[in-house]
Amino acid sequence: MTSRFVPPYYQLDLRLKLECLTQGSKSVEKYYQELIIGLACCNIHEDNMDKCSRFFGGLHHDIHDILDYKDWIRFLQLYHLAFKAERQVQG
Repeated sequence: MTSRFVPPYYQLDLRLKLECLTQGSKSVEKYYQELIIGLACCNIHEDNMDKCSRFFGGLHHDIHDILDYKDWIRFLQLYHLAFKAERQVQG
């Protein structure tokens, strides 16, 4: 059914969108949700450090700078630290 109703370029477009995904003006929570949904739609199963590097690389520079000095091991730990850093940046 997928081959009949989904155009062949759809999967490529999803992967390109995922590769170019950055936080921009979105909140950390919205950026996190888009990343998780994008990985699921593309059927990509990354290990913990790959997800961390993808998430960390797309964060806003102010949040990125704060997290440079924090220690994190797991992806969810990085997400929570980014969420706290966003609140700190917003004041």
